[in-house]
Amino acid sequence: ARVLPMLDLSNVYMEVFLPAAQAMLTGIGAEARVRLDSVPYAIPAFVSFVSPEAQFTPRTVETAEERADLMFRVKVRVPEELVAPNIELVRTGLRGMAYVRLAGAEDVPWPEEYVGQPLPAEVPATSGTE
Repeated sequence: ARVLPMLDLSNVYMEVFLPAAQAMLTGIGAEARVRLDSVPYAIPAFVSFVSPEAQFTPRTVETAEERADLMFRVKVRVPEELVAPNIELVRTGLRGMAYVRLAGAEDVPWPEEYVGQPLPAEVPATSGTE
């Protein structure tokens, strides 16, 4: 019987879904940025997984328009060297968005809200006590 669930908090990632045309231009190691709803800055990340199979598939795929609806799961991971000094800030299940740099778009600048900023080494306590 299960006694205790275990979780590796140093493996911080977000799963996103990209259309087939974008997934085809996404490679392992591609640059990414994660923007969590509860964090006021972008977190540098990288693509660590691209699914080889579509996740959302219409029952019958007969036209190019229907094939365009296929979505592929992509895992965007925050490097452990950014997570380790801030492990006390890591929470599971946080919501947010990710932006992935596609092949051929290396010269395209990041959107302003996704300009990567390293996690702060220390964040002031917000417990309400001084």
